Amino acid sequence: MPTWADDPSTWRRPQRGQSLAEYVGDARRGRRVPLDALVRQTGLSTSTLRKIEDGRTKNPGVFTVLSIWRALRLPVDAFEHLQPPD
Repeated sequence: MPTWADDPSTWRRPQRGQSLAEYVGDARRGRRVPLDALVRQTGLSTSTLRKIEDGRTKNPGVFTVLSIWRALRLPVDAFEHLQPPD
């Protein structure tokens, strides 16, 4: 049975200048993925994911971001459109 993340074409690339926090939060909510499901998929803590989504973690590690990207099956080329952290 297909799941919310089976089809990468179901989520758009970020708008130019969109922050990582905005993009990840929009993608998760847009796909109607509960936070606890993303926690299970990534192995990250609820606290870590909340801090990333609300912008408190400005520059998460590459492996953290990759685990989110893989779990949500976001397009790899989305990175070039994200606003760099301050």
